[in-house]
Amino acid sequence: MDAFSRSLGDTVRFYRNKLGLTQLQLVDRIHIEKRTILNIENYKANPKMEILYPLIRELQINPISIFYPENDASIDISTQFQMFLSQCSSHEISFLYAVCQGVLDALRSEDKVSTVE
Repeated sequence: MDAFSRSLGDTVRFYRNKLGLTQLQLVDRIHIEKRTILNIENYKANPKMEILYPLIRELQINPISIFYPENDASIDISTQFQMFLSQCSSHEISFLYAVCQGVLDALRSEDKVSTVE
């Protein structure tokens, strides 16, 4: 077994479980055969880009988790937030931007009050 097979299998299983998806639900979402996911999660697959690309996107996996698993813990919150936003529609991003701006305004005004007192 190659190191990349273990890294890919473990990462796919982790993110699939994190999203609460069964293998069947995942294969239905990305339109592949169940055997493919079984093989990936059991370290027996070397998937083509046609499978890897939708798999990574559907599970919202940062590719660093697969290619550099030893660095996965060091992914900063900014990168995580960018990955999160990449899964959103333009409408959702517009809404989130307004919400974030309101929260930041409230936090910053709260900070100003705290420093004045």
